[in-house]
Amino acid sequence: MVIKVEKWVRLGERSYPLYVTCGDLDRLGETMAQFVRVSRWVVVTQRSIPPSFRRSFEKGLKRKAKVLAPLYIPNGERFKTVQTASRLYGQLAKARVERGDGLVALGGGVVGDLTGFVASTYLRGVPYVQIPTTLLAQVDSSIGGKTGVDLPVGKNLVGTFAQPRAVGIDVAALLSLPEREFRSGLAEVVKYGVIGELGFLGWLEAHRREIVRRDLSKLRHMVEVCAGFKSRVVGLDERETKGIRSILNFGHTLGHAMEVAGGYQRYRHGEAISMGMIFALRLGEALGITSRATLPRVSLLLKGFGLPIDPPRVSWSAIERALRLDKKIRDGKLRMLLAKRVGEVKVIPISFSSVRKEWNFWTGE
Repeated sequence: MVIKVEKWVRLGERSYPLYVTCGDLDRLGETMAQFVRVSRWVVVTQRSIPPSFRRSFEKGLKRKAKVLAPLYIPNGERFKTVQTASRLYGQLAKARVERGDGLVALGGGVVGDLTGFVASTYLRGVPYVQIPTTLLAQVDSSIGGKTGVDLPVGKNLVGTFAQPRAVGIDVAALLSLPEREFRSGLAEVVKYGVIGELGFLGWLEAHRREIVRRDLSKLRHMVEVCAGFKSRVVGLDERETKGIRSILNFGHTLGHAMEVAGGYQRYRHGEAISMGMIFALRLGEALGITSRATLPRVSLLLKGFGLPIDPPRVSWSAIERALRLDKKIRDGKLRMLLAKRVGEVKVIPISFSSVRKEWNFWTGE
């Protein structure tokens, strides 16, 4: 399939292309190498990524530049750490990587966040591109330039804003995802339907069965809508200083806390975000902010996608410890994104006592 630039992520006077294709990693690699001129490429990936994916992509890269041996990081959010980044620094130094070389993040969100963080800090910055292979990464984490690593006490507490030079998405990669990984990514997709992509939630409801069956035409449309929406939001508020980009955090305040409380192993990111969105809708309803028609509608869609909507099996004390380190706390209050209705959300300062009260109602504690 011919690759064309589907979108541009525009950041003031700067911009970078967002390519979308389907089943053509070879051409995608060549396109990336044509757009981003470097002497040598280093692919950072995971061994769970089918080797054929990496080889196909590298085949295209090699037509324009030299490709060094790939670097592998372990699977799982619990390895998105300073220690893993340090190991990558050492491997890059051993390979004599220079400022004229570039990194490729080939994999899911963990690969993208880590590679971006390392690229932005090694030699004070080398270029990198994102080639996301999971649904979560294709619709969300690969776009926007947020990079980082987790600490045991909190998620993404160390990081940088560092935009990739380009993002290349091959939707066909989603066909080989494990079922749990695919369904996890659908939570971020539902998020876009709630926060403002006009008519998108209705489209998801109408095409739920085809999406679950991984119909490629529906998946491509779905990815393009989500990626396009995020690129527009990022373009308006790259560093989250204007309050615009914060809408992308819907469900993430409690969701991130659940990930931390579960030791980054009990819940996948999307599973935690699914429960986080349910909690945010419940809280908004309890405060008289969220319309009563919103929670049942979103709950039904999440459940139809096989995502959890019941309370997590973690204690409030563990949740609170994580919340206390949330980056969005101001004057001792959480700044949570709550929905008035589908398509309209706003940031509301919330006391910890209000959050705990709704948590107790939800969990029966």
